[in-house]
Amino acid sequence: MSGDPPVVALFRPDDARMRRTATLVRDHGGEPLCDPMLSISSTGQLPPPDAPMTVFTSRTGVELTAAAGWTPTATQVVAVGAATADAAVAAGWPRPPTPPRYDSEALAAFIIDAAPAHVVIARSDHGSAVLPEALSSAAVPHDEVVLYRLEQPAGAGVSVQATAAGEVDALAFTSSLTVEHFLEIAAAAGVEEAIMAQRPQLTVGAIGAPTAATLGAHGLDPDCTPTEATANALIEAIFETLDAV
Repeated sequence: MSGDPPVVALFRPDDARMRRTATLVRDHGGEPLCDPMLSISSTGQLPPPDAPMTVFTSRTGVELTAAAGWTPTATQVVAVGAATADAAVAAGWPRPPTPPRYDSEALAAFIIDAAPAHVVIARSDHGSAVLPEALSSAAVPHDEVVLYRLEQPAGAGVSVQATAAGEVDALAFTSSLTVEHFLEIAAAAGVEEAIMAQRPQLTVGAIGAPTAATLGAHGLDPDCTPTEATANALIEAIFETLDAV
């Protein structure tokens, strides 16, 4: 790296998650470029109160559900990872169990091992197909409740132009949808070739395997994918990669 602080583009929603991740980038000596690629819109739907098991795949889902007054008085809640479990505790719920690895494959295995009579998956409208397909293959009865929609915010894209201009050192993709929105904006602006020209000098990070697969499908194989699918682990992996350059 040069002597200048590395610029790391961040795509999380414009809330506490973005602020925490930006702080982490600064703690590593970097400069965050905050460009939210997702906005959250509640559907108003809630899980049924009495399913044998209710699975939350994000802290956003927990927070929206708790804010609507839903409580897990007659269901076993399972969380995809520690951040989601922390949100449940903050909402006043008992701390839910989590799989040993925070991704859809591990979550599916965890649920299948528990052998619930019925599962409700409570998540966004862009949830991965991995979890329901795995449950179907294992003959675990399940339904899905869409708690919120993820949309591209108006005005997103400052990082796209900055990347095309060679002003960004790393891209921190935290979901497949952030990848898709970034590339949609690049295509609309006609800067796809300029971004690919910067690729040799650019560190691309993916939060987990599904995001890495989406990047790969677009010819942007990531330079780093942490073993733990969390934003903190992603930033750590990006700076380890930057430091090795």
